[in-house]
Amino acid sequence: MARKRLNSREIRNQCIYSIWLVLVLTIIAYFAKPYLSPTNLVMFYLIGVVVAAVTWGLWPAIFTATVSVLTFDLLFVPPYFSFRIGDTEYLITFAAFLFVGIVISLLVVRSKDNASAAQRREEYTSALYALSVDLASANDIRTALKIVSGHVKRSCNCLSAYLLPYGSYLGVAYSDGGLDLDEKEMTAASWTYANGAPSGRDTNTLSTASLRFYPLRTPSGIVGVMGIKPQEQGGEVQAEEEQLIEAFASQTALAVERLEFWNQLCRSGELRQIGAIKKDHSI
Repeated sequence: MARKRLNSREIRNQCIYSIWLVLVLTIIAYFAKPYLSPTNLVMFYLIGVVVAAVTWGLWPAIFTATVSVLTFDLLFVPPYFSFRIGDTEYLITFAAFLFVGIVISLLVVRSKDNASAAQRREEYTSALYALSVDLASANDIRTALKIVSGHVKRSCNCLSAYLLPYGSYLGVAYSDGGLDLDEKEMTAASWTYANGAPSGRDTNTLSTASLRFYPLRTPSGIVGVMGIKPQEQGGEVQAEEEQLIEAFASQTALAVERLEFWNQLCRSGELRQIGAIKKDHSI
């Protein structure tokens, strides 16, 4: 759900699409030239800047605005087929065009970002609600951790592992298939459990570990550790995904604490029953 980072090929394709867009607008402006003044022809290119901003984002829109100014100067401003400007008034036109184009691009991109942020908040709220509903039906810790793992995989495209304290050491209570926790991972998980802070991959602490570990924290303390690894080779946990993962970790911690408390109640109830039976036999 995080914003996708563009690679060099995608950036190159966007530049090519921007050039094609300017070419189409130039053809339209050429046929409209007998009927419109040059300053009005600029409006065709301004529409292209808006289209680029809506479709591809800020920098392709700025690139489109720059190419549009150069093309307009080359083909529609005397002397033609030259970047020399005979009438200095066109300098004001070009400066205003670039300024308006950049401002429109910024406003369009900001509007898209706000809409995307609202959609992501809605998706995150839905994901957290779905997780809380599923956890409410879990009656043992392993089932609860399996439920959380499925939500992490669907929402963040990440594999996960969960470590809980067993006496004086941490042990793996549940992990997705394909996750192998070696000594580096266990060291990072133990550090997170002891210090209550993330460690491992893409952090400043024990960064050689292949997983990033988060503490499972409740108001009464840390009940375990959750490890996260992106499914894609070389993938990263984005900042927005990390917020969701931390929320998942909080819900997981509460579920683990609740189930552990329930198990203790069940064990104490069984002990009382055994004690009552023994007392009856002794009588």
